[in-house]
Amino acid sequence: CKNKCTLDPQCQYFGIWPHSHDGNYWCKLTATCETWAADSFQVSTYRRESSSITPAPTLVPTPAPTPAPTPAPAPEPTPAPTPAPSPAPTPAPTPTSTPAPAPDFLEARQRLWFPVAVPGTFGSTDGCPNETVSVTDESMCESIAENMGFTWKGAGSWVKDYPGCMIRPSTSEVWFNTHPTPTGEWSPTTAGQLCRMMPPAVVGEFGNTDGCPPGTSVIETEAVCRAQASTLGF
Repeated sequence: CKNKCTLDPQCQYFGIWPHSHDGNYWCKLTATCETWAADSFQVSTYRRESSSITPAPTLVPTPAPTPAPTPAPAPEPTPAPTPAPSPAPTPAPTPTSTPAPAPDFLEARQRLWFPVAVPGTFGSTDGCPNETVSVTDESMCESIAENMGFTWKGAGSWVKDYPGCMIRPSTSEVWFNTHPTPTGEWSPTTAGQLCRMMPPAVVGEFGNTDGCPPGTSVIETEAVCRAQASTLGF
């Protein structure tokens, strides 16, 4: 096969199949070798050089591409824990024979941030009803006015007005009079003293028309009754 290619000036390559076919070995001459392909037979290909024919390099098969890794499955979200059931409420204790103070009264005392106040009798310099006292402190007078949502008009000494903290509900105004002996002549039908409540009321003996505990007295004025009810949350 080599001799055939040597004698043929057009031959640049020759291939040899080293197996027998009908007792013969195959030889192929070619002028070019531009395409390589895999074959099930062991074919040797040679290329002509200037002075001799040297074996052409054996084609290294292209390695198969490495398959891309299969992506890991996305982890499923961890289920949220089942909330624990709310504990059952503790049953209230059975009351004893001696009744405990009503919780509403205790709570009402805790809510008493500012003294609850009511207007006194208009036109009177001594008009505070039972269970109330006149407000004789200027800072307390101002605090009560603010708590009631009234306008604080300041302090002064006015002979015709009312002693201490005084109020005119029709205009939502509060003053403090420092005069020692005012006469109560100013606006006698719409103005008067502002009176603060005594400590929160307590319940008298049930079923008794004269059941107020020692040191207390019945509330006889509607305004005071309403103010105490508001203080107690009733």
